[in-house]
Amino acid sequence: MKLNRIMGLTPSKESEPIATGFKQLDSITGGLHTGEISTIAGRPGMGVTAFCISLLRNIGVLQKVPTAYLSLAHTESVIAKRLKTDLTGRWGYDEEIVSPPREVINVFEEIGFHLRDVRDNDQAAIELMKAAPVWIEHDLGVTMNEIISRMERLHQENHVRLFFIDSLQEILLGSKFVDQSQEILKLRHAASRLNVSVVLTTSLNRSVETRGGSKRPMLSDLKDWGHLETYSSLVILIYRPEYYKIEIFEDCSPATGMADIMIEKNCNGHCGNDRMHFDKCCISFWDDNDEKFVDTGSYVKPMLVDENELSSSEVESDFPF
Repeated sequence: MKLNRIMGLTPSKESEPIATGFKQLDSITGGLHTGEISTIAGRPGMGVTAFCISLLRNIGVLQKVPTAYLSLAHTESVIAKRLKTDLTGRWGYDEEIVSPPREVINVFEEIGFHLRDVRDNDQAAIELMKAAPVWIEHDLGVTMNEIISRMERLHQENHVRLFFIDSLQEILLGSKFVDQSQEILKLRHAASRLNVSVVLTTSLNRSVETRGGSKRPMLSDLKDWGHLETYSSLVILIYRPEYYKIEIFEDCSPATGMADIMIEKNCNGHCGNDRMHFDKCCISFWDDNDEKFVDTGSYVKPMLVDENELSSSEVESDFPF
């Protein structure tokens, strides 16, 4: 390979970092880098899958970056319904109708839907999802080798640049007698070889629950998963004090409806914290600096999503996945 390509003097579009669509997060991380693994982790109830679906909304649907979501924990239909809810459920309120961000409106208008259609008709989101370069696959009991084979196929056939793998423990715990570190290393090599970005999700160990005070997670809480911290270029931990009935953050700011996106490791920049809105009704994340966000607590058309209760039978049959 020519030196100017190695030094990034003539970077290809495929090698450019992928913006997450969250302004503060992008300013800290520089986006999701290709050829690398990023890990998003948290205790159950923190919203790890929800955060990934919000990233899928921003990257795959709004930015139209070819993206694959490989879900081992939820069916294709469940992920599709949650993505639809993420796209439509946020801005319907009783006393005040709140518009989504301009970039969301633009994408809907591109396919012929006005804002009123989005609020009143789920079909707008379904059509938007059909037009998006997003692939969702689900299968239980797959090995890391099978995951990598699917990545190779999707990359070759559809030029997929970003892969979500939700979740790591479903792979490692389902495979007996495997070296966890070697399995993660295989995935990192595949990301580098294909020049794609891989986002892994996993849970943190139970030490968080026994910790006193704020129960804020730490990087050491990943220690149960081989050398995941070592092989990940970016590690994000999600923390929602409200889940533990804690009403304020350590800086005394209100914790209700908020989440800290903690960048605990970043090989391409500095570490930091991005405080975001967490919409409990839609189970979705939005930038804290989004001035259009107003939470009146009363929705016109509630689209409540309980990730423990969703089933594929609840989802429309015309999803594109």
